[in-house]
Amino acid sequence: MNKIKMLLGAALVSGLISTSAFAAKPDSPAVATIGRTDIPHALQVVGPIGIPPRFVDATVKVTFTVDENGLPHDIKLVAPTDRKLAQSLLPALAQWRFSPALQNGVPVAKRVLLPITLRADS
Repeated sequence: MNKIKMLLGAALVSGLISTSAFAAKPDSPAVATIGRTDIPHALQVVGPIGIPPRFVDATVKVTFTVDENGLPHDIKLVAPTDRKLAQSLLPALAQWRFSPALQNGVPVAKRVLLPITLRADS
């Protein structure tokens, strides 16, 4: 389970960084660093239980909003859309906790698109 948490945490950081770069203004640099405060950062990652075997080692995309308190809301599986995958993955993501994005030093809600590579717990 710890291996899944570490892999999901790494995927989160890379996903948030890529999301931030995608959302950058055309005249701003699209390079993100882990120290940025304008994107949410994972503080607590909860691994999913019961991922359908066909999704092990697959990359899935989820979208959600991290609110001003670092809580995820409106979590949706973007791709692939599979009911059983959503039933195991989305409740785990709802338990994740984040440091919120900051704008001018003030916590703000931020919508993110996160690719997550699902790994088997060895």
